[in-house]
Formats: sequence, C-alpha cells, structure tokens
Amino acid sequence: MQDVTGQVEKEESTEQFIASLSHEIRSPLNNVKMVIDILTSKRAGDLNKTQEEFLSIADKDVDIIIHTMDELNELVDLGSGKRRFEYQWANIQEPF
Repeated sequence: MQDVTGQVEKEESTEQFIASLSHEIRSPLNNVKMVIDILTSKRAGDLNKTQEEFLSIADKDVDIIIHTMDELNELVDLGSGKRRFEYQWANIQEPF
C-alpha cells in the first residue's frame, strides 16, 4: 500500500487555489461588467460610435473570461469527483 496523503493535499491545495483565483478574478470582472452595462445603457450620458464599439468589445471579452473561469471550475469539480459526466445517447445523423 502506498501513502497518497501528499497527493491528496496537493490536489486539495490546487482546488483551493483555483477557487480563490476564480473568485478574485470574477469579483472585479462583475464590477467591470456592471460599469459597461451602465455606460452602454447611456445612463451616464451619450456615447459616440467609437466608444460604443470599444464597450462592445470589452463586454464580449469580459464574457469570455467569465465563461473560461466557469469552465475551469467545472474541470476542477470533475477532477475532484464533485461533479460527474452525464452520458446521453445522441442521434448523430440529426444536425445540431
């Protein structure tokens, strides 16, 4: 029998690091998203076309980062056994 205590501690440490990192990134991103929403709704004043385009790009990029963090958290959950794959039959002849 082999002692796996070190490996378990390492995995738990990695999970904690990723959860902390996700939280630390997500919090300011949510604030950025809120400011973008306020600006694009013109509650803070009118925007010119260039400003609208820049805000649209920033909004999409924030969404991509948030989605990436969600996927990273899902991978950690799968690796730790907190989440499991759910297999389903699919008809591959039908288009998606």
